[in-house]
Amino acid sequence: MVVQVSRVRSIEVKGRGIGEISGPAVAFTLQLRNSGRTPLPLGNVAVTASHGSADTPASPIESAPARPFPRSAPAGSTVTGTYVFTIPQKQRADVSLQVAYAAGHPVAVLTGAAR
Repeated sequence: MVVQVSRVRSIEVKGRGIGEISGPAVAFTLQLRNSGRTPLPLGNVAVTASHGSADTPASPIESAPARPFPRSAPAGSTVTGTYVFTIPQKQRADVSLQVAYAAGHPVAVLTGAAR
């Protein structure tokens, strides 16, 4: 499995779900490639984000335009998912995304500026 960020967009969100916070946010479109020969179940994939030198956790938004990965990735395919987090504009120089596949597997950590 290979995961990469294919698009980063600054957006304004209105929190609609329980615990969602309205305000400036970042939408990350991720691509996940299944280079294996069998389907890869993705139901347990968790994507989290943090920002700043203190690794402050970012609040996730599950409302549109968020769209998680599909439930599985067929062998040899690439699938996409969009994950949205509220991150103050002044805190976007140092952002970290953590993509966890399942317990016992390594966590992919993607870092950089999200402008």
